[in-house]
Amino acid sequence: TVLVMKEGCEFKMRVHFRVQHNVVLGLRLKNEIKKMGATLAKDAEMLGTYPPKAEFASIDMPRKEWNEAESGMMARGEYSAKMEFVDDDKKSHLAFEYKIKVAKDWE
Repeated sequence: TVLVMKEGCEFKMRVHFRVQHNVVLGLRLKNEIKKMGATLAKDAEMLGTYPPKAEFASIDMPRKEWNEAESGMMARGEYSAKMEFVDDDKKSHLAFEYKIKVAKDWE
């Protein structure tokens, strides 16, 4: 699935997750966005320590301010991105890739 954004729009990403089985110490969320192999944005957010629970937790990235999609003809196009949940021991608990398309209008 490709996330389509209108150029210049402000946005946040919300991720819902839950921890199963063992306590996760120092859970960190990493997000990296690239276009044509060049890294354009790299964010990391410390989420904290989480015990196993049946309920889901959620986090907005970035927590306080908003991101702004690039604008202009050169900024339009498809971006590849990778999000990863890593703990203090550098163990990756979940990693996935997704695509973002910046367009002139909502498509």
